[in-house]
Amino acid sequence: MINKSLFKSDAWFFAMGPSEFISGPVSELESVDESKLQELIVFDNDHEIKKVRGSLCGDFNERDSLNIDFDNKRKIVQYLDIEKTDDEPGYVWAIGGGRYRLPFPTPERIELEHYYKEDYAGIYHSVDFRVVRFLRNGEK
Repeated sequence: MINKSLFKSDAWFFAMGPSEFISGPVSELESVDESKLQELIVFDNDHEIKKVRGSLCGDFNERDSLNIDFDNKRKIVQYLDIEKTDDEPGYVWAIGGGRYRLPFPTPERIELEHYYKEDYAGIYHSVDFRVVRFLRNGEK
């Protein structure tokens, strides 16, 4: 399991398995069974740890954003495709389908940091990204 003490108290997690998506404040992370996950991401505005594996029987590969050695990185802001809020507070429905729990009821946008590497021909490609934060309407 990821050490929660490495993050600020407002940190958030995303946990994905073959049949479910779980998210919540980092204080709820101990309730997640890591053996049923293929991906686990814990993040705050300054830091992210991401654990990924191809199957439930494989080992996790871990990436810590504080130790990333990419040629270039860039923060971008994207709008979230939220169709409606759910009857249960904190949950929303995406336009493409799926019910998700987010840090607050109606975030408008999400800030991501993309990591780029230069290939043999000198062309940069996005090879990974991390969630930085969610933004409310009008927040910069």
